[in-house]
Amino acid sequence: MPSDNTPLPVQAQDLCLLVYAPFGDDYALSRYPGDNTRWRDHPLLASLSEVAASGVPVLAMLDLPGEPTRLLQIDPAAPAALREEICWKLDMAAAPSLSGLLQTALARYPGKRLALCLEGHGSGYLPAIDKAGLMHLHELGRLGDWQRAGQEQAPFDASGRSVYERGVPTLPGGGPTLPGGGPTLPGGGPTLPGGGPTLPGGGPTLPGGGPTLPGGGPTLPGGGPTLPGGGPTLPGGGPTLPGGGPTLPGGGPTLPGGGPTLPGGGPTLPGGGPTLPVSHASMPTWVLGQALAAGLQGSGSRLAVLHLANCFNMSVEVLHTVAPYADAASGYCSTNYFSGAASYPAVFRRLAQAGSTAAVTLAGWFVEENHRLLSQRGRHPLVGGALELRRMADVTRGVEQLSDALLQELRTTRHPRRSRRRIESAVVKAQQYDTSGDLLLEGPDQLTDLHSLAHCMARDLEDWPEVHTAALALCRALEGIKRVGDIDSPWMDDRGEIVWDFTDPHLAMNIFLPDPTRSGQWDWRTPFYVDINPGQGPARLQVGVVPFLQETNWVEFVREYHADTVFRAISVPGLFTVPTARHGVRPVPADRLVPGQRAARQAPVPGPIARRVATMLAKDDPVDD
Repeated sequence: MPSDNTPLPVQAQDLCLLVYAPFGDDYALSRYPGDNTRWRDHPLLASLSEVAASGVPVLAMLDLPGEPTRLLQIDPAAPAALREEICWKLDMAAAPSLSGLLQTALARYPGKRLALCLEGHGSGYLPAIDKAGLMHLHELGRLGDWQRAGQEQAPFDASGRSVYERGVPTLPGGGPTLPGGGPTLPGGGPTLPGGGPTLPGGGPTLPGGGPTLPGGGPTLPGGGPTLPGGGPTLPGGGPTLPGGGPTLPGGGPTLPGGGPTLPGGGPTLPGGGPTLPVSHASMPTWVLGQALAAGLQGSGSRLAVLHLANCFNMSVEVLHTVAPYADAASGYCSTNYFSGAASYPAVFRRLAQAGSTAAVTLAGWFVEENHRLLSQRGRHPLVGGALELRRMADVTRGVEQLSDALLQELRTTRHPRRSRRRIESAVVKAQQYDTSGDLLLEGPDQLTDLHSLAHCMARDLEDWPEVHTAALALCRALEGIKRVGDIDSPWMDDRGEIVWDFTDPHLAMNIFLPDPTRSGQWDWRTPFYVDINPGQGPARLQVGVVPFLQETNWVEFVREYHADTVFRAISVPGLFTVPTARHGVRPVPADRLVPGQRAARQAPVPGPIARRVATMLAKDDPVDD
């Protein structure tokens, strides 16, 4: 007899499939596989009709660019018929949109168990940002209050301005650098090296006396034109931002003396509104939990299966958040390749043939059938897994124990620098997942496989007994979650020179580890991640914080690990090539796909972060402060 907390088996006749497809800001996913401009031609609809033909009713929320949001219903009695309901235009990143889909399914199919597939883009942990609070800080000129990571409850002076232990760097010539990025003098324009004053209207004068044009923008020597908004166009074509600040090619300027780099449009830019990367962003992690709670409230039910069909969302932060609301979950630690749900019919054919199966088995079939589909095409390497979500209690406990053991070592050792280098060595050896867009699985990527990290620490830090014991316990908590893991070159690499090796058995789920190699480059999410008690300062910056960050000491470890790291830059990755499934991609020779082998590739070889770390780890200072 199963125990009280064992999920009940799933039967096809008891199930309803829900699909949440927020494609409204992505033309590649919306028009996949070619250039479909009619929503009825999207292959997602054909796939879901096949699911209904197997006896499982389907409800899908579909949002495409330039189209109203649609609720689509397909019943097994007439799988070729599609019932369409216009829902105006919904904010698909807001909780009511998803909770409304759940409530509709419970009302239309009472007694049915729900399987929910989340399509679109994923990112692992994604903060739920209070943009009004962020704008308030911007208006007060205190954007640095959240950009300086590591101070969850920073001290504040009498005026409410936060006080930081480290000084603020200055520009040559004396202009102060604000923590938000750009050096701002009264009037709004930056002072360039050499001491050019700020003129009314915000435009700086360049050495040599360039005149100020209407709107505040200077004329550069050589005739650079002024664009609307006042900013100069620099040689090389860098655009200008409203407010007059110049932008260097590739994004925001790097300030001499260690000021943060603000690449590609955010998180904040002097003189303009605080912009955040929103293109292709999935629902924030905390909001996802709220949506599931609201959608299932009062029903006394849980999702049978939650399939995270998007990239990176086989994440400890995400899985811990959704654990109270579903029996089992599955997803992908790294990249998944969008295929318009082409593998879903095979999942439900397996269920119909089996008659019934455990919820975790059904969750695993979503990953396995997607893997089968993509493996036939080649150059679509996956790593994915499935688990009963009640296991997340053991995983969370394991993270807490490992964090405590690492903190104890770092806070009591006589050689803190050497201890941080040893931890960093384990981090570098652990499996990383690409978040920077360069396709290289190494720092500065900031999603680390939790099982791989625990395994490397158990192996390399054996002489730290508490760390060793805690790492082994976490490994045990994560065993058996991985279901598929390939070795191949992703099709996004035109040359086929980069190989992703996911064959290691010690893979399970990712965890957000900001700046893993302590280079001072912080992912844009980091300030929110370490702010586990939002609202302590002069403005509230988050709507809510995922429970994982408040229930463990993982954030405390992240801070201690970076205690001697100088903050240099906030990084916001550019838009990736959208990983859709592709036909006809030229295969990579088999002799280059050897487990553990790094493929030959164009410079840098190896990556610049890996070379820097290797050089640093080769040093073993006899005296350590």
